[in-house]
Amino acid sequence: MSHAQQEALAAVVEAVCSKQMSVRAAAAAFGVNRGSLYRRASGQVELSARNGPAPVLTDGEVRKVLEAVRDRAERGERMANAELAAFVRAVVGKSLYQRDMPAHFPSMRLDN
Repeated sequence: MSHAQQEALAAVVEAVCSKQMSVRAAAAAFGVNRGSLYRRASGQVELSARNGPAPVLTDGEVRKVLEAVRDRAERGERMANAELAAFVRAVVGKSLYQRDMPAHFPSMRLDN
């Protein structure tokens, strides 16, 4: 979910929680799934909850990788796919946050 979508969902949940709109009306008006909206407004799940497995990278790690890639691009240095993959694995490996890393992480497929 993009940052803009998260902000929009937060506004919809706030409208429901502040009794400005019913769950049904807010879901219809904003094109949000009614059940998903209800669970977030009632506090059953966090606003940022999503389906599927948890992300492998934390938000801080994502920022670190993007910052490194941006810095190299500004200096005119290109980062090859294999080099980027090794860098991402190193960032995850040095992290204090412990998690299982998939064997083929990060995937170099362009469609994910």
